[in-house]
Amino acid sequence: MGGTNVWDAEWEVNEEQARTLIGRQFPQLSSKQVKRLGWG
Repeated sequence: MGGTNVWDAEWEVNEEQARTLIGRQFPQLSSKQVKRLGWG
């Protein structure tokens, strides 16, 4: 991760990582399904 900007498009997360991040930041959405829509 080093000097990479956290908003750079090079950061890719899988569905499980997305579910975890969303659940931590928005607990009210943790019961919702997470589905990959695309890349980029």
